[in-house]
Amino acid sequence: MKVAKSIIAVVLVGALAGGAWAHKPEGVEFYAPHIPDALLPDIDGNFDDWAWYPQDLVITQDMLLSRAGNDPRDISDIDVSMMIAWNESTNKIYFALEAFDDLIHRDTENRIDIYTEDGWTISTDADHSGGFFHTGEVVLGGQQGQQWVVHPPGPAATMWVFSFGENFFDKVERRGYDGMWFSFPPYGDLAVGPPSAVPVSEGDTDVTLFYEFAWTLFDHLDYDGAASSVEHIFAEEQIIGLGIHYQDHDEDGDGWDSQWGLNDETHATRDGSALPDWVMVKVDIEAPTAVEASTWGQIKSSMDQ
Repeated sequence: MKVAKSIIAVVLVGALAGGAWAHKPEGVEFYAPHIPDALLPDIDGNFDDWAWYPQDLVITQDMLLSRAGNDPRDISDIDVSMMIAWNESTNKIYFALEAFDDLIHRDTENRIDIYTEDGWTISTDADHSGGFFHTGEVVLGGQQGQQWVVHPPGPAATMWVFSFGENFFDKVERRGYDGMWFSFPPYGDLAVGPPSAVPVSEGDTDVTLFYEFAWTLFDHLDYDGAASSVEHIFAEEQIIGLGIHYQDHDEDGDGWDSQWGLNDETHATRDGSALPDWVMVKVDIEAPTAVEASTWGQIKSSMDQ
């Protein structure tokens, strides 16, 4: 894999000139490789068409920190991995997230009960502007950031909630799940597999799920529709803020046992300035990685400290 030489300069400039916009962890960048058009995955909850992905760019459980709960790192309890990529033609970001969970907590019929069950919380600051984009019930002016919550398919439909800069609980309750146009094709697509494991039920044990999805991100999003929203345009060497956490609920029921992600910042799900930096890169996917010996190796080392 060959990363453009100028990408190192971009990373350094971002770290030194970011100032108030420096994301967390500071001075660390993660890499999202470009997917060639011929290798775009089918969004079906099957990772077979991700075999091209550079293994040195896979995020693994040993790199993660917990920002909530008291669970120690134990892969017999929870073990996750993440592959993130992007495509210029579709102008989307792609996720392949694997999660092993020894005990599933998924018992609600309420699709907006977003913080009390197992699943993923994903926050994006696509224009890298930083700042809070929501504080729960408090209405804010910034609509640049988005928070998505994805739960495993359970008694209700697969959970997919979006929030930005306002009382998102009220928005979902008032407009309804089906009114979130940005969550459905052509803007969003989601699948969870394997078929033998879904839907899940409360109390299922030793479950491995494959979450696969593609999203259009927005620099400004309006619930009223795409016409009043501003779609984010991805580009090579661009840096975005992207936070991904898996929240685990076991014996504690609705309380967190842990919430594993790339940092343990208190506001890592709602403050763009607290999100990790991800660089959109184009790579030669058939060549050995040039990242592992220098930049990526240093990243892994820094996360272990």
